[in-house]
Amino acid sequence: MAYPAEPLSAPVVDLPPVVEPVLAQSLPSSGSIAIGSGGWRPVVRWLVALCIALTCASGCLPGKRDNTPTTDATVDAATDTGADSDEGADTVPSVDTAQPEDVPADDTNGVALPKGCSQDTDCESLSLSDCTVPSCDIASGLCALTKAKNGTACTLPDECIVNTTCKSGACTGEDKSCDDNNDCTLDQCVAFEGCKHTVEDKICNDGSPCTTNDICDKGVCKGSPVNCDSVDPCRIGSCNKSTGLCNYAQFTKAGTNCTDNNPCTKGDGCDGKGSCAGKDFGPKDCDDGKPCTKDSCNLAAGGCLHIPLAGPKGCSDGKPCTDDACKAGKCISTPVKCTDGKPCTKDACKPAANGTDSECTFTPMNGAPCTDALPCAAVATCNQGTCKQTKPMVCDDGNACTSDDCLVKAGGCRFLPKSGPCSDGNACTTGDKCKDSKCVGTPKDCSDSDPCTLDQCDPVTTKCSHPFAPEGHVCAPGKACKTGKCTEAKG
Repeated sequence: MAYPAEPLSAPVVDLPPVVEPVLAQSLPSSGSIAIGSGGWRPVVRWLVALCIALTCASGCLPGKRDNTPTTDATVDAATDTGADSDEGADTVPSVDTAQPEDVPADDTNGVALPKGCSQDTDCESLSLSDCTVPSCDIASGLCALTKAKNGTACTLPDECIVNTTCKSGACTGEDKSCDDNNDCTLDQCVAFEGCKHTVEDKICNDGSPCTTNDICDKGVCKGSPVNCDSVDPCRIGSCNKSTGLCNYAQFTKAGTNCTDNNPCTKGDGCDGKGSCAGKDFGPKDCDDGKPCTKDSCNLAAGGCLHIPLAGPKGCSDGKPCTDDACKAGKCISTPVKCTDGKPCTKDACKPAANGTDSECTFTPMNGAPCTDALPCAAVATCNQGTCKQTKPMVCDDGNACTSDDCLVKAGGCRFLPKSGPCSDGNACTTGDKCKDSKCVGTPKDCSDSDPCTLDQCDPVTTKCSHPFAPEGHVCAPGKACKTGKCTEAKG
């Protein structure tokens, strides 16, 4: 079976002083026994040494060079030599380190026993700590251990105990502080290993008032910078490292782009003193390039105004033979009307010599019809710019009740109403005569006084006829026609 190599510390046992030199020889210098590559053999040897030491404590360890067991008087004598000092240090009983000449350095159990001392250095192996001072009684060859003075510096194998000094023969000290001043580590001291700093992810404080939301990141406390961005482009924001408050006392350079919130200024820029200013608009700064608007800047209106203009002045499309005028803020162009009022001239507009103005031309025509110019001519043509009639107009509307003629001033034919007898072309009328340019006659009387007959005149024969009225025709109150007779109505 394999066992891990881990230290086995010696048990704490209050032993008589005579046993300590024996254990000092059997224990490893580290004060512990390792169970590993050496197996259990060192442990067995240490236990054997402990048993021998305990046996010797009971009186078998030679107290003198003659191998005579140590008597109570011998122990008392040794104890008397270690009287307490003024500092309170006690003397450990002396130990006879002599052996008979026939006893080998190592006994059958493998425990090395010290020989009789002749000087203090011979007893150094008996001291288990820095807080016991070994000394040799040269006369008796016995070693004695005396408690070191309180406050004497000493060492302990545990790195977690520092500032160690002797007190009442024991090495004591203070717990070691492992604080690395880092909020992001868990600081602790592990016995016999020293300080350990375990990284933790948690809320921390990086010590800067100019950061927020501080949190540990891989053992480092980090925070987000306080946002001190300035809304004013003419000022620079910064965080006060003492208070954590934003400060805007620093100004940007002169000429930095900004806006002074004035719609009637231009070229706005910072003045280098924390203010933004622009230059007032000039006459052309609101010019929209349109000739039919009046341009200006009005602060109350929020900027440039463009008021529409109307009228024949102020605009031009730049083209000849057009009449230009402003209308509802726009430049409206219409063709120039060139007319001399003569039907036998060709009217036209052409650019003037300067290329922008226009002029009208009137060219005489030959052979062109000009009937519209002579209202009483059926046919008229142009001859050297003059309209001449070639066939007169015949004015006849086919109405016997009008008088027909042509009058130039009237613009052509006239059809004036006249009176007198006429014929309306209806044989069933009599006494036809003109009235308001119409021929009107009186209808022929074909009445037979029968309410149940229809009185009609035949326009071909001019004779009267009396067919029955439709069945149910009301012929009198409460009566209706039936087969040409007026009878009581039913229902």
